This record gives sequence, structure tokens and C-alpha cells, in this order.
Amino acid sequence: MSTLYSKINKNLKNIWRYAVFYPPIKKENQLTLGEGNTPEVESPEIAKEFGFARLIFKREDLNPNGSHKDRLLAYQVSRAKENGEKVLIISSSGNAAISASAYCRLAGIKLFVFVSPKIDKEKLAAIAKAGSSTSFGAGATIIVSKRALTLADLAAKKFKIKNLRPGADENSYYGLKSIAFEIFESYGAIDAIFIPTSSASTLIGITEAFDDLTKLGEIKKTPEIYAVQTSKIHPIAENFDKDFVVEKESSARGIVSKNIPREKLEKILKVIKESDGGGAVVSDEEIVNAQKILEENNIITGYESATALAGAIKLREKIRGKKVVVLLTGKKWNDIMQEVAAGKNIFKADDISEVEVLFNSKIKMAM
Repeated sequence: MSTLYSKINKNLKNIWRYAVFYPPIKKENQLTLGEGNTPEVESPEIAKEFGFARLIFKREDLNPNGSHKDRLLAYQVSRAKENGEKVLIISSSGNAAISASAYCRLAGIKLFVFVSPKIDKEKLAAIAKAGSSTSFGAGATIIVSKRALTLADLAAKKFKIKNLRPGADENSYYGLKSIAFEIFESYGAIDAIFIPTSSASTLIGITEAFDDLTKLGEIKKTPEIYAVQTSKIHPIAENFDKDFVVEKESSARGIVSKNIPREKLEKILKVIKESDGGGAVVSDEEIVNAQKILEENNIITGYESATALAGAIKLREKIRGKKVVVLLTGKKWNDIMQEVAAGKNIFKADDISEVEVLFNSKIKMAM
């Protein structure tokens, strides 16, 4: 029996299977919607085409709310419930807000979601649906703003409310550690993993889990970690890849973090280098081509997921002959308007004074 197997809760098939590796939360506060335990799909055809020994897709797009963000929000909102939080805030390009809305609804916590006017309309509808609640004061209030990230940060400070945005919450990566543990349970040691990277919480969580496995003696070293970013936004990958032309737009609109705090960036670069990994900056053409390859192999997923495969293809000479995992982080969304049942909870605001009026009325309801 492996050391890992002796420590985990073998009866569970969600992120709490690995709760021993997270800061503790009481069982009654461990929220779950069945996140985690996502399938791994091996593709011998694509592996052969690009020279990989084995190519394994981790299907995070098959989580309950359509992305790997379910894992981190399951832990984050559980921590908030443990701490007695009644109101939370998040700014998001879409997937994190969908997950946050669903878990806050489960917890009976009021959530304020800040999104850009450019958000995919189907994602906007999904946020409203996931956060709709019959519980008085709970559920999600959506604020559409050109200054979504800034206003969310200002409101969190002004009202002393926890901000769930990965870059603002120290608890954002614990649930993501479960990805690495699941991969190990299925495949043992791997050689490399490609991660579509925005704020890098996913990369940090996965790396720390592989560090845990190394300390347990389950693997000899952390696999090569590769951060894949777009030619539009690439503050991490550009430190390893200079072969790209900056573009103004990208199909992978979930990769949004332009500015990584210096201390965090240095930590990320350090762990990538120590793993003998690197980074890839991929063009929109490369992302679209990778998407076509996935679809030709009956894998229907989002552009952020295709970004990871595009990175593996770009760096194929470096990983030739290796056992490679590509993280498919989110489902494919269609940019179409759907009926938003909770439309009365969608507001527009571009100034903190407008947000303040809204908060003063909504927070009283939640308390």
C-alpha cells in the first residue's frame, strides 16, 4: 500500500479525499458538489503525432460547474463558512464566478460578483443561475463594470469582506492540490504537466501537491511544470519563451492576470525552474489549431484548455519521449445570450459610490 493511500479518505471521490493535505476544516463545513475525481483520457494518436511517449488529458472541464475552479472554490467557500463569513466578493472573467456562486448558494452565503461587460453572455447567465437562491439574503448579486477587478478590491477593503479572487485569497490553491493527487493515483509518476496559467494558483497548488508526494517518497521529484500563456497576456511564460509576437486579442479569454505581484512571481519562477520545466507563449492561431486537434479526437473543451495543448505542441522537442499530462481546465462556452432568470440581481457600476449604495442595501439583507 502506498503512503498516500494510507493517509487519504478512501471513501470520498471529491477534493476532501485529500483533506489531510489542507489546513483543517470541520467535516460539517466541507462543502461539495461532487467536484474532482475528473477522468483522465489518454490519446495515443496525438502522442504519436507529436512524439510524446504518452499523452494524458486531465478533464477538468467535466467538473460540476464546468471548470477546475470548482476545486478551489469548494475549499475557499468551505473555509469562509468555517470562519462564519456571511458575505463574500469575487471578480472574475467567468469560470471562478460560476463556481463561487454555486458554492456560496450551497453555503447560504451572500456573494457579490464583479464582471467585465465583455464577459461571455452564456457565462453571465450561468453565474446568475448558479447563484440564484430561495434563501433570504443569500445567492449572487452581479455587478457589471469596466473596472470590475479594481472595484471588487476597493469594496472588499471598504466593507471588510473576504475577496475570493485567487490573487487576493491565500486559500485559493489548496483545493487544486487534489488534481496532482488524482493524477498520481491513476498514473503514478509523470514526466511533465502543462497548465494554462492566469493568476498561477493552479500551478502553485499542483506543484505543492507534487512536493508532498516527493516528501512521502511516492515520487523522486516534481515533474517538469510548464506555464502556458497567450500572446496577449504572458507575465510568467515570457520569462522562458521569447519566440512570440504580442497580439491584442486571444480566444483564451480566461487568461487575464496581467500583473503578478513580484514576490509571487519570483516564487512561481523558482518552482518552475527547480522542476526543470518552463513556459510557452502561444499565439491565437496555435490555440485555434490545438482546439481543432482536440475536436478531431472527440474532446470538446474551451480555448483555455486548448492553450495547454498548444504549449505542449510548441515545446514538443523538449518533451519528446516523455509521459505528459495536459490540463484541460474549462468547458466550451458559446457566446450567446440566454435567459437570465435572476436578471433583477444584475447591476451596472463603474464607481465605488454606486457600489456602496448597492452594498448597503444587500449586505443588510444577508446579515
